[in-house]
Amino acid sequence: MHSYLIYQRPMDKQFQDELNGSALTPRKKAYFDLHMMPDGNAAEVAVENAICHDLYRPTMFMIGYDRPNRATLEYIFAEGNGHGSGEIDRHDLVKHTSISVGDLVVSLDDNTTHVCMPMGWHEVSGVTLNLNIGV
Repeated sequence: MHSYLIYQRPMDKQFQDELNGSALTPRKKAYFDLHMMPDGNAAEVAVENAICHDLYRPTMFMIGYDRPNRATLEYIFAEGNGHGSGEIDRHDLVKHTSISVGDLVVSLDDNTTHVCMPMGWHEVSGVTLNLNIGV
């Protein structure tokens, strides 16, 4: 059995107003940089910046029963988007959106973190996330 926490960027009214405002705040820039996810080291910088601006919250807990491999991330993506086929069990922690670019999958078994990219996944290193579930 293998365990995963999914981190996403929940939206509250105050942050939505900030995103819709004309000023480009550092937090707003960090949020939008995740949607324009670059490859390699730049992706890690974007994730680190989003963490620095406290954008991520754990939204789902997932359990996989097979040996973790690259396909596991695809099973997690499918389950997080509501069309899984049973390879992964999902437990919602809070109301959330579907898994998308910029979201993080943290393996609780080996403490690896992968960010969802426009095409596939990228492993990021040196990531420290909090477990604050409140939005």
